[in-house]
Amino acid sequence: MTKWSYVIWIALLLIGCSNRHLDGSYQAREDSLRADPMIREANCYRQSDGTIITTVVPHTVPIVGQSEPAVEEMRNYIEDSRFWNKRVQKILVRAKDNIVLVQKEGVPLLLGEASNYEAKLHKLRAFYENEHTSDTLYRELDARYRGQVVARK
Repeated sequence: MTKWSYVIWIALLLIGCSNRHLDGSYQAREDSLRADPMIREANCYRQSDGTIITTVVPHTVPIVGQSEPAVEEMRNYIEDSRFWNKRVQKILVRAKDNIVLVQKEGVPLLLGEASNYEAKLHKLRAFYENEHTSDTLYRELDARYRGQVVARK
């Protein structure tokens, strides 16, 4: 086993991929890695010298609380957006209708349900770009209401 193969083997063990996957199909190994909620993408391939290479792309925005497909879809949207990815630290799911985006700097962003998350994030972005001067003026920004952002002092 080469030094790098050993490093990959240890990394796979640390993130929950068992030894048996090293001899299994690439698809099974990728599926096992992708099942981890902190991994966004995993790819495996074998080099010409026989070394198995596994690349893993972690999620940059963790979900804290009970997740559902709509919340995971929203996380992918946030991670793919340059604007939101640099601002959002985590997604806090208190209940299905009580989702909060915790910013790296700034006030909490209340979204309510994950439905219509794109429209809610669009409203919040417009608020930041057109009207917002400082997060210190407010204790939270609320996008739960249709067509508006409520800024609470």
